[in-house]
Amino acid sequence: MAKQIVNIEKPLRNAIDRYASGTGPAPMLEPMRFSFEVPFTHEWNQEIQDKFISAFLLENKVLDDDVPMLYVILKQLYTNLRQYIIDANVREEEEDEVQARKRVKETEDSGITAKV
Repeated sequence: MAKQIVNIEKPLRNAIDRYASGTGPAPMLEPMRFSFEVPFTHEWNQEIQDKFISAFLLENKVLDDDVPMLYVILKQLYTNLRQYIIDANVREEEEDEVQARKRVKETEDSGITAKV
């Protein structure tokens, strides 16, 4: 399943920025395209999370007490997929996973789009 999700075309950064500024359309659920170039807490990813959980609740019987767990599960999915992408896209042969994670983190901290 992770490979199928990873192979989905990434959302364009300008689309993410336009949505965040209120000038662009919201992300769609199909295909479900989290952006791993921005934090999970970014408006784009939060919109996807909210849409997914709303759709899930419409199609499944979930106790009210269990709804917060859906948010925890979806955040963990995001974290796992992001790590999977980092691990799968180690930039150079001599760059190990730790170096790749450090490079991505430094790139994110600088505000430059990370190549994941």
